[in-house]
Amino acid sequence: MGKPKHSCWEYVKSIQDPANPSKRRWQCKYCNKDYAGGASRIKVHLGLERGQGIEICQNFKKRHMSQVPENGMSSAAENAQVAGFPSSGLVFNQESLNIPPQTSLGGIQGPMRSIESEMDLSVHTLDLSVGNSTRLAATINDFAAAVDSQPPVDPSNIVPQQYDNQIMPCPNPQANPQHAMEQQNMSASTMNREPMVDRVAENPGPGVQSGLPPNGPDLPEEYHQADAMQVDRDTCSERGQRTGAAFPGLTRDAILVPELVGQEFNRVVNEIWDYITKENILSVGIYGMGGVGKTTIVKHLYNKVCANADFGNIFWVTVSKDCSIHQLQNKIAKAIKVPHLFEDADESMRPTLLFNHLSKQKKSLIILDDLWQHLELRDVGIPVMKDGIQLVLTTRNCRVCERMSCERTIGVKPLSNEESWTLFVRKFGADLSPSWEPTAKSIAEECKGMPLAIVVMAASMRGVHSDHGWEDTLETLKHPGALQEDMQTSVFPILRYSYDCLDAEKQQCLLQCALYPEDWKVCREELIELCIDEGVIRGDSRWKMHNKGHRLLDELEKACLLEYVPIHVGGYETKAVRMHDVIRDMALYIMNANSPCMVKSGLHLDDMPGEDEWMPNLQRVSLIKSGIRVVSSMSPNCPQLTTLLLSAGWESGDLPECFFEWLPGLKVIDLSDTGIRKVPESITNLEKLNALILKRCYQLYVIPSLAKLTSLKKLDLQSCHSLKEAPDGLGMLVNLTYLDFSDTSIEKISDGVIGKLQKLQYLATNYIEVKGEEIAKLKKLESLYCRFQNVNELSEHIQHATMIKSYVLSIGFHGYDDQGSLPDPFDDEDNEFGNPFSMWGKKSIFLGDIGQYSMGETFHLPRDVKTLTVEHYNGTWSDICRLEDLRVFKIFDCREVSALPFPSQQGDHCPNLKELRISRCPKLKHLLVPRHSCNLYFKKLEKLVIEDCGELESIIDEEESLELPFLSQHGDHFPNFNELYISHCPKLKHLLVVSGRSRSSTLYLKKLEKLQICGCEQLESIIGGATDEEESLTSSTSPLPPDAFSQLQSIKIESCPKMKNVVGPELLPLLHNLQRIRVNEASNMEEIIAVPSLSPPPPPPPGGHCPNLEELHISTCPKLKHLLVPRHSCHLYLKKLEKLEIWDCEELESIIGAATDEEESLTSSTSPLPPDAFSQLQSIQISYCPKMKNVVGPELLPLLHNLQRIHVHGASNMKEIIAVPSPTSIPAAMFPLQLPLLTSISVSGCLERKRVLTLELFMFLPNLQTIIVRDCKEMKEVIGGQELDHGATSSLFLSPIPAASPGNQLSTRKLALNLSDLMASLSPPPIPATTSTLFLPLLTKIYVEQCQQMKRVLTLELFMLLPNLQTIRVHNCKEMKEVIGSQELDPGSPSSLFLSPIPAASPDDQLSSRKLTLELDDLEELESICRWTGLRDLIHVIEISRCPKLKRIEMLDDASPPPSLKEIVLIDKVDGNRERQWWESLEWVHPEAKTTLEPCVLFESRLEYLVRRQEEMARRGVFIQGGQ
Repeated sequence: MGKPKHSCWEYVKSIQDPANPSKRRWQCKYCNKDYAGGASRIKVHLGLERGQGIEICQNFKKRHMSQVPENGMSSAAENAQVAGFPSSGLVFNQESLNIPPQTSLGGIQGPMRSIESEMDLSVHTLDLSVGNSTRLAATINDFAAAVDSQPPVDPSNIVPQQYDNQIMPCPNPQANPQHAMEQQNMSASTMNREPMVDRVAENPGPGVQSGLPPNGPDLPEEYHQADAMQVDRDTCSERGQRTGAAFPGLTRDAILVPELVGQEFNRVVNEIWDYITKENILSVGIYGMGGVGKTTIVKHLYNKVCANADFGNIFWVTVSKDCSIHQLQNKIAKAIKVPHLFEDADESMRPTLLFNHLSKQKKSLIILDDLWQHLELRDVGIPVMKDGIQLVLTTRNCRVCERMSCERTIGVKPLSNEESWTLFVRKFGADLSPSWEPTAKSIAEECKGMPLAIVVMAASMRGVHSDHGWEDTLETLKHPGALQEDMQTSVFPILRYSYDCLDAEKQQCLLQCALYPEDWKVCREELIELCIDEGVIRGDSRWKMHNKGHRLLDELEKACLLEYVPIHVGGYETKAVRMHDVIRDMALYIMNANSPCMVKSGLHLDDMPGEDEWMPNLQRVSLIKSGIRVVSSMSPNCPQLTTLLLSAGWESGDLPECFFEWLPGLKVIDLSDTGIRKVPESITNLEKLNALILKRCYQLYVIPSLAKLTSLKKLDLQSCHSLKEAPDGLGMLVNLTYLDFSDTSIEKISDGVIGKLQKLQYLATNYIEVKGEEIAKLKKLESLYCRFQNVNELSEHIQHATMIKSYVLSIGFHGYDDQGSLPDPFDDEDNEFGNPFSMWGKKSIFLGDIGQYSMGETFHLPRDVKTLTVEHYNGTWSDICRLEDLRVFKIFDCREVSALPFPSQQGDHCPNLKELRISRCPKLKHLLVPRHSCNLYFKKLEKLVIEDCGELESIIDEEESLELPFLSQHGDHFPNFNELYISHCPKLKHLLVVSGRSRSSTLYLKKLEKLQICGCEQLESIIGGATDEEESLTSSTSPLPPDAFSQLQSIKIESCPKMKNVVGPELLPLLHNLQRIRVNEASNMEEIIAVPSLSPPPPPPPGGHCPNLEELHISTCPKLKHLLVPRHSCHLYLKKLEKLEIWDCEELESIIGAATDEEESLTSSTSPLPPDAFSQLQSIQISYCPKMKNVVGPELLPLLHNLQRIHVHGASNMKEIIAVPSPTSIPAAMFPLQLPLLTSISVSGCLERKRVLTLELFMFLPNLQTIIVRDCKEMKEVIGGQELDHGATSSLFLSPIPAASPGNQLSTRKLALNLSDLMASLSPPPIPATTSTLFLPLLTKIYVEQCQQMKRVLTLELFMLLPNLQTIRVHNCKEMKEVIGSQELDPGSPSSLFLSPIPAASPDDQLSSRKLTLELDDLEELESICRWTGLRDLIHVIEISRCPKLKRIEMLDDASPPPSLKEIVLIDKVDGNRERQWWESLEWVHPEAKTTLEPCVLFESRLEYLVRRQEEMARRGVFIQGGQ
């Protein structure tokens, strides 16, 4: 039996919802206003309850609530009694919070129906049980204040909360199962507006919070209402009952939390949610630097869990710094409402008591926020188990997550620039003046995505009301150390917690990183070396110090104080770290507080800091990459200065000779990458100097005597190309531990000098010859890069090398071969063993042409060598087999090698060999000769390179293998072989020869992934040798086993003129994983993939042939006519092909071959291919294919659902980019579905093209955003109508344009055109009467270059249909008269689209809100940009260069500048003077126009313009150059 209607329904009537006839609304009988919702909203409207989002009926109040109590105030409860309503329902308004202390509220119940049942929505009542009215009143008052501070919430959007299958407010657990299901999927964006109401335990102590989560360090004080050490508790009372409050629009357990900003934060919340719900992950760790938003994320998670009936309880505990296990147990006990759990308990029993209590909980979540160190859950008493307790923790240190064995860990990254700006605007709150906006965006960007810093800065700027104040703040933020007081007091203390938790070594290591420029990617090795130079890292072994340095950096990364980033130098990737800008500012703040420093790295100073900035008490100076143009002649007086970092400070110029005269305390000098030519003489007196770093000073040729620098431990002259002699006094540097002369022009070091430097740990001389006996004296040497004269010197070194950890040794090699025919032994290409720029891990020997010697006889190689290169060797190879650590083996110019140079004895040969490279061995015919190589198995060989071997015929001698049928018993010779490169082997005909007699071959390349064959003139096919008996092989049968070539992913064929196909019938059935094919210069190539034509056709393989092919690149294949012919290419559908590029194919006619006579009836909506063929194709590029008439033909058009980019170049006969068949054969409603994702079309060098697209076709490309046209001499229009084709009319517009369905992409961009009075003067023809709504394209950019026949880019009519157009760039178009023009340029040519005037842009539509940029360059005939003055409201940026006939700019000729105008940039090749003269010559009708525009005008040279553009792009994240 249902509950009776609440009496409030007597004052309203139910009416039909006019917007949705299937729904009902209610209408007030007193004011006739109607609303959606139920009884709770009616009571708010009648003034019986307090709420938001609905207007109170004043008529009802006057008629029914005239009785006022003696206190002059009327409570909602009193109002209800006056109106005749029951007073038992607990309702809150401002007055009803004054509850007498002795009032018993324990049994209060009442109907709280939120939505009327006759509207098909459930009716609920509220069941409240409250133990102490005083505490309840306090709680209510607290939350009333919190509610008043919140933005309005529409109660109709609030969904009731659930707890233990209850819906609150509701006494019946089964009241609304439908809502229970909806609540499980409730979004965080809804929950973040629902504050939690909680019941307070008796005598709540510190660590217990009523209603709100902890004020953690991740957000500022304004986000929270309680102390940072307090704990949010679940609302489950000990009696199993629930408490709540009927705040309108609020649910009891939700947390007050700021709305999430940015996709990344929402992604993290959803990822955690999926882990704990869908994947049943028991423990999740969230880590990130302080202030990055971890606590905010888990608050949103908390709210999401609250809304889910699957969780019985959720407990929030803030752990915080220095929290012991004992304290944490107390906090958890209070959170679970058993504060007396540990009374009189022994300390050892506390974990058991807590464990047992938590084990009784059904599925619940514990959130441990702000955990600083790992804790054993067993020691605490937290039972993490399935269907029981799950754990989510937040920490600043990733290591905590690892040591607590979190099943999943998630790092929280800073916000992007766009998200930072969104958060800044939201927190700023007030209206932001347009003049402040650019500066405000820069301020937000300076916070580098840290939410805490953004919130603090936004709040601090609310009282700044002048442009000067905003600009001053920005300049302050840009200079490290000079920070806002708000940042120092609100942000730094949060981050300082993380810093203070570090030991002294980690602290100092972190501070060293702050000396580098902002956002700089610091190579790990470089930073570690700086820490060694500064004395931060100490020890007697450089290898151990580097290991320690890496460990310190690992710990700093895990503490989220440094960020791991890769850098790429010379094609190699190496490890680096980067410091967040706010962390860097804090580090500099700390550094200056302890020891004054001057850090101006990366600031582009132009001049060296003046003498007044070189304070006497300075201890560190860093001017790294400071852009100094003028080197000062001063001599700074800083007696306490210990560190001077000037690397990359300037490109040319010398320091004065006296520069170091008053710097006696210097210990570290870094002048790397500077233009210094001579080291000042005054450096010779720096007796405390520990490190002198001059690497990559390419112009340096003079270094004074270093004899006095006896404290010097490091001298780095790497890559000082102009330095021809070693510095004098080198032998006196007896404390030297690091010496690098690599890549200099020094030819010799005096005999005996190296032997004196007995503390050396690192020595790099590369091509400079050293004596083995001198190296033998260096007992502490750990890393050696040098050249020995012969193998005897090498043997002398090997006998005494006990400490060597890394070496690169050259014997008889005098320097790098400039022709590139020999590898440089000191520029190791092998990256298998770690960072190629690291001083560790390399063990390489290069044996050059040093005469007759024999490995294993004349000398022995060190057994730990990893890379061995042998040149001009004709001796025995017996020593090779004992090299168990050999990873890379390279053989050059060994003329007697005819097969692999390994002995034939059985066993593992070089068991760890991964790469084998053979080059210029003229007698090599077969890599493997079975009779001699049947016992050779290279189990770990992965890469084989064979180059310039003129006699090579095959990898394995198949003819000889016929006589050895037992080969199959031995297994594959190369079981892990995955890369094969063969080049310039003119006698190679087939990679493998497979015949009926030789199927015993074991070279099946089962793990081969990459195959590249170049310059093999006789190569016919990859697999060859099929006999007549095997011609009957079907496409699904191969002479090879089914797993041969099964892992092949990439094939590249280049300069192989006899190949007719890349993939033949024998290979095709095996290529299940092929992803990329690249073909170049194959003059006889007729097919890329050859499918045999059989009758009847064989059954299709699963997924078709080459089911995973993603990229296809074809160039210079003059006989190729079609990529695919449907009736020939059986089951070759390229369903996963994403990228197609075809270059220079003279005979190519189309991508898909012409249909046969039987197929002529195919319509454009039907293709000879299945519907998923080419369905993943995203990019098509066609270049220099003169016979192609279109890119996308009728057969291909229906298939390209995912095509995004089309690029056409040099297609001289191309008639259409996209060929659309006669529209009479296409259902009109189906046409818009063609090419739905196409975003970019680029056309260049197409000499016959008159337009890129017809207007009709353009209107059906819903997502086209960019059109680029270059060097099309006959191009007259970018987008044109049929009038270019002899007056033909458009047949597509003879019938109504199809309406878009609500779900498709077109419907999201439609604009109803109310045709009125925009341009009566132009009088364009009207739009067809049948067209009431046009679908406006998303086109944002049009670029036109070197189109000499084009007179205008767009007609004004078409421009008005492009509300998203942001950029028009026009360059070198000789006939361009007007950028945006009208039809008068083409007299008599009517528009096929417009049949009535164009409407004016209303203030709220897309046209009025966009900002247009025009870039105009080298337009000799340009007379007008646009005569329509309405364009002034849209213009944002104008860039003009070399437009001599442009005498007036109509849209700028007004008393005030355009409202959205940012700048007018006038660009000259040299200095801008010519464009300045042009600006002065412009004609103005309005006398004030030119004066008002002057603040917006910039005169720049071409170079200045390009530099500024690059910097702007870098700030926007379009192109960011790394620190290195």
